[in-house]
Amino acid sequence: MMTEKSPIYVSFVLALSLVVAACGGAAGGGQEPGTEAPVKVAYLDSFSGPFVFSGTHGLNGATLAVEQANDAGGVLGRQVELLSADDQGSPEEGVAAFRELAADESLVAVAGITNSGVAAAVSDAALEAQIPLVLKGSYARFLTEEAGHRYIFRVSAGGRTLAWATAQAAPSDFQTVCTIANDFAYGHDITGISLEYLRQINPDLELLPGCEFWPTLDESDMTPYISAIASAGPDLIIFSGLPAAAGPFIRQGQAAGLFDSVAAAINATGGSLEELESLQETEVPPNMIVGSDFPYPVDEDAMGFYNAYTERFGGEQPDSSSAIAYTAIKTVLAAIEAAGSTDREAVIDALEGITVEYPTGNTATLRAFDHQSDVGWWMGDLAWDADAGASVMANLQYIEVDGVLPTESEIDAMRSE
Repeated sequence: MMTEKSPIYVSFVLALSLVVAACGGAAGGGQEPGTEAPVKVAYLDSFSGPFVFSGTHGLNGATLAVEQANDAGGVLGRQVELLSADDQGSPEEGVAAFRELAADESLVAVAGITNSGVAAAVSDAALEAQIPLVLKGSYARFLTEEAGHRYIFRVSAGGRTLAWATAQAAPSDFQTVCTIANDFAYGHDITGISLEYLRQINPDLELLPGCEFWPTLDESDMTPYISAIASAGPDLIIFSGLPAAAGPFIRQGQAAGLFDSVAAAINATGGSLEELESLQETEVPPNMIVGSDFPYPVDEDAMGFYNAYTERFGGEQPDSSSAIAYTAIKTVLAAIEAAGSTDREAVIDALEGITVEYPTGNTATLRAFDHQSDVGWWMGDLAWDADAGASVMANLQYIEVDGVLPTESEIDAMRSE
């Protein structure tokens, strides 16, 4: 059942039987286990704007997680109610949407957010409201490092993990590089940290003069940048920070022959279903390396989630956003159950150090001191599967992050500066 409250606030009551709503008490859900009041959690993401593809698929994943919980009896013996709001891909709208959600005193936690700039702004609002915010994306490294605090968590890998995976997957014979990324928080963050890790492998790596490009999020014509990169002739092209135009960059670059002469072009998130589905056989470049936390083709470990999702949403396949939003909501619900309470502070205590279970069958820890998951990342070659008639990730390798993420003392030092 869906009840529209405002253009940016939608409430989904997901239950097998009628849920009787009761007034909340203290902040963080004043009702105790055994009452009929639903346990309220929220999903905040882009249902309009440049990241709508991620937000709408993510909402489906979040919805599935809540429905499965309710089918199994709910949480703390109560049904779960999922609220949702549209951040419109804008920090200002994201904060406004978050505050409207936070006006419900019985709300326990908020999950979601794709855009790192939105996440940074909403993170401040979460700290002010003292409501746990569990990011499903928003990969920018700083969100759980120097900008981290008690009320923000991230179940997805962060930019540091993606950058490390990029460096590990890169061919060994690179000397020169060009970069292109959207001009926003994540674009700058992932580009900088990727170059840092690549230079650890090759200290002589040269970022070619004038070959660092920052298109805006609403640009889709990549031809001027492609021409400039082709003229520079790099060994490597790093475009992990180009989520809004990765597809156009690949298609337009392939048509121009950009990728024929490079050792590799790398996009750490280019293995998302959204990107793979958009490519035809002639548009799949050589020497392209892509990554994902939910790689295609789906392996046996992920088939349970895959089948449940496709059945629930009329044959639509889940993508990375679906899978990680599903994970974020399930992690929040597991923490509520572990806390034995909907009190927000108790839920935060339960989230710290919790084991996160992913639809791909792997697990990770939500580190207690910085609230960052230590999950790894899949990288592989972009390839065409003739049998499936689709582009896929081939030659998959799972990149572990042992020893890569900052230590507790390093996090303390970052946050004290």
